[in-house]
Amino acid sequence: MNLDRNNLFLFLFGPDLFPLLLKYRSVLSPEEEKRASSFVFETDRDQFLASHIGLRVVLSSMLKVGPETLKFRNEKWGKPFLQDIHRLCFFNLSRTKYQCAIAVSHSPGIGVDIESTPSIRNWYSILEGYFSEDEYTYIQSLAPNQQEGEFLKCWTKREAFLKGTGEGIGEIDHWKTVSFLPDKFADPRTKDIWNFFHFRSQKNAYVTVAHKQNDDQKEIQFCDIRNCL
Repeated sequence: MNLDRNNLFLFLFGPDLFPLLLKYRSVLSPEEEKRASSFVFETDRDQFLASHIGLRVVLSSMLKVGPETLKFRNEKWGKPFLQDIHRLCFFNLSRTKYQCAIAVSHSPGIGVDIESTPSIRNWYSILEGYFSEDEYTYIQSLAPNQQEGEFLKCWTKREAFLKGTGEGIGEIDHWKTVSFLPDKFADPRTKDIWNFFHFRSQKNAYVTVAHKQNDDQKEIQFCDIRNCL
């Protein structure tokens, strides 16, 4: 895999690959191990470990460095970046109960969000409290068996965008009046254009990748994490 301006790489993996990834646990930092130890349930702990091991092996494979040598720091709102080589590689990680997603790009401004169904029990109250009038009206107009799926599509767009900007879900209140129905979105603050690539995975998860548009046309490359090991 070549990390170039024209490709955006997406890795999806689930619990079936966790045992394989956990064999590489030694690549994690003491801080990551400490965070893992805070999980009460083993399944949650294994998911955290596997996702962070996965992130390290993906980035190391692309950058041709040892996975244990990678050092991460956090931006203002907590978004991680590579301390020494962040200008060459940008990434984002998301995980849900049954699947993890890692997106990697040569260009800044990238976010990914993944949600399984059913995963948000109070989704209807979130729709009422945090979505724009256009989104609410559109979702309400759909057949009942389609509404949750369209909610998750808009929700993952919101989260992927906010993770892409680095703000995170903590800033969701500021976007109540903005519609994320289109597949292109102009940030009203900066006029930057964001593209959304949305799909439903084979494991019934809703996935959205958001990336800030530049002069290069991005193509999504679906990758197998086992090729990075």
